[in-house]
Amino acid sequence: MEALVQTLTNRWKEWQLRGLVLLSLIFQTILIVVGNRRKYSNQLLVRFAVWVAYLAADTVATMALGIISNDLGDTSHNGELDANIELHVFWAPFLLLHLGGPDTITAYSLEDDELWLRHLLGLALQTGVALYTFLMAWRGSHLSILSTLMVFVGLSKYAERTWVLRSASSEQIKGSVIARRDLPGPSNPNLLKEYDNLSSEKAFEVVAMELAFMYDLLYTKASVVYSRWGLTLRCINLSLTCIVLVLFSLADDKHSTGHSFLILDLVWLSLHKRTSILKVITSIQLFKNPRWSNSMAQYNQLSFALREKPMIYDPILSQVKPHLYHRILKLFKCLGIVEKQEKERDVTKEVISNSLKEWIFKHLKERLKVKATVHETSDVGRQKFAVEIYGHGELKWSMEKGFDERILIWHIATDICYIALQQKWNLIADTWVEMLAHAATHCEGSQHRQQLRRGGQLLTHIWLLMAHLGLTDHFQIPQPRDITRLTAK
Repeated sequence: MEALVQTLTNRWKEWQLRGLVLLSLIFQTILIVVGNRRKYSNQLLVRFAVWVAYLAADTVATMALGIISNDLGDTSHNGELDANIELHVFWAPFLLLHLGGPDTITAYSLEDDELWLRHLLGLALQTGVALYTFLMAWRGSHLSILSTLMVFVGLSKYAERTWVLRSASSEQIKGSVIARRDLPGPSNPNLLKEYDNLSSEKAFEVVAMELAFMYDLLYTKASVVYSRWGLTLRCINLSLTCIVLVLFSLADDKHSTGHSFLILDLVWLSLHKRTSILKVITSIQLFKNPRWSNSMAQYNQLSFALREKPMIYDPILSQVKPHLYHRILKLFKCLGIVEKQEKERDVTKEVISNSLKEWIFKHLKERLKVKATVHETSDVGRQKFAVEIYGHGELKWSMEKGFDERILIWHIATDICYIALQQKWNLIADTWVEMLAHAATHCEGSQHRQQLRRGGQLLTHIWLLMAHLGLTDHFQIPQPRDITRLTAK
């Protein structure tokens, strides 16, 4: 038994670092491939894969650095460093490169941007560990020289990530916004004419483009990648990595084949991360990813009340014996699975049609005209509800309720009229657009920003479109709107 334990222990010591480095490589590859898909995908599997890889990547790389520093004590009696230990030390700058993360994702959520100081502390500590292992293992060999080049690449990558997180924090973004109070108001006739000449499709395209830029600013390294110093740094790092790859390949092979293929894999990863952006730029005309999911969630309140749809686990539990069924169901309730399923089973994802966008845009333009008229005539009266405009003043009471009550009332009315009179649809559609606009303007900006990493949300697009039209008090967008004119052309 002791011999078996000793054998397993030796195997673990031999393979623990290799396994961690390979696992770190796998996590980095997942982030490179899937990290940016959150912008246009609301699939739970994509978000879960990114979440696991993002949280585990730093932990695995940090553990590997700790093992490398611990292995420095394994030297021979004559003071020379063991060949395998020397190769392990060569991995340290590559692990710093992993800690720097790929260009496709720097933050999983907005909280990561706000915690940039924590990443700065991690940068200082991990840099200290890497420099310690590098200096303690320095022997003047070819690996030591190659490590010098890769230390610069790894440190610059890690520091770049920390800088991007700081730049995307709320304080930095607020400081970069210059408030102007001399802008024309929403009654500006040029503004109204500009959007009159813009189709609903182009208007929503402009909003989607701007929100895609915002996603890149908050959750990726786009602010650095497309800057002059960022491109310069990438050219330098790419050149150094290529030099290391060539010199390592030409060096005498004094190490095991298993170690060598891992090093080559790591070099491939560093090359891939630097060429991925260039590939996207050169192929953007051939392969165009969507800017957001272009879908919205729909919840059927009546279906929930009637419990028409079964739970996802019901077919499985129906095959279980009654006493086990209740125990498993109790466990599911404790874990929150039942509550989660009750919320999700009556939710469907629907593609947002162009006709819906056209209806929303038309409604918002009408609101802009009414607001401009009120501004010119000094009429400070309340804007009329859709039920009043369509001559159904008897329904005004439903719009004077609380917002949650309005949703329930009109949810039931929509289902009833879907079966009954089609002529009521214009009234119902305008009423729902009114409530969409109300919800969009009463959500905090942080809630809209959070939705960008979940594939986007229709409310966010309506909110930004209303800001363009001057229908919100959150912020104003300076004139002239060059991006709008460019898209219109």
